[in-house]
Amino acid sequence: MQKNHFFYPYTGNKRTELHEISKYIPENIDIVVEPFCGSCAVSFHIWTTNKDKKFILNDNNKMLQELYETIKDTEKEKHFEAKLNEALEIIRNSEDKKKEYQRFATKDTLMGWFLGHKYYSIRPFLFPQHRTGFKPVKLSDTPIYHFYKEADITFTCKDGIDCLMEYQNNPKAYIFLDPPYLNACNNYYSNPTTDIYEYIVNGPSINKAPAYIVIVVEENYITNLIFSDKKYFCKYYEKTYQTSKKLTRHKLVMNIQCMKLYKPVKIMTRIK
Repeated sequence: MQKNHFFYPYTGNKRTELHEISKYIPENIDIVVEPFCGSCAVSFHIWTTNKDKKFILNDNNKMLQELYETIKDTEKEKHFEAKLNEALEIIRNSEDKKKEYQRFATKDTLMGWFLGHKYYSIRPFLFPQHRTGFKPVKLSDTPIYHFYKEADITFTCKDGIDCLMEYQNNPKAYIFLDPPYLNACNNYYSNPTTDIYEYIVNGPSINKAPAYIVIVVEENYITNLIFSDKKYFCKYYEKTYQTSKKLTRHKLVMNIQCMKLYKPVKIMTRIK
């Protein structure tokens, strides 16, 4: 299992599932597209093995785009890191650490958003009151930093459907769709949208799109109706959530382009 690659634990990131997802990544592609990129676990994994690909990363969370643009600019990066560590020093030396943390950890600024996510625990009563709970941050120590700095990336902030539509007709594109799960659209997601499911059902058929398209969903009655095995090439694997320890089953859904690579197609011929 890949170690945590992002700057902080990211809800729903796919690093613990890469051993399954990576089995179905085609080699003959030029562009990797993630319409719901989040922590970019899949793109980062591909980059570690092949640095010649172009990456299209999209997420409707504007802070992710701002973080990427900050790291790409050396001066902005230095300023951001200095302000972040200045805030952490104040929190570490405060008698009421939680109060100071709450003062800085706002969603209005990149620093507040980053600090709030990095030192926030979804488990109650585990706020780190000790000094070591707010260690100084060095961005370059995080694996994803080098991906942001060195890879050929275009980072956008628009609806995931628009991103999918732009690249689904490119036969050299691998599109990894990790949309918010139907039964988990809660406050852990920033402005979640389930419109992607309506688009898949009623829009142009992604099953016959020239691009290689892979979708990961949590298996349930509704997703089984949408992504029938009779229509799509599907693979399943067990998943245990790290925090809640909830056991579930995930479903990798692949279109015909992927099916041609990983599943033999029987060709019926008439015997004369």
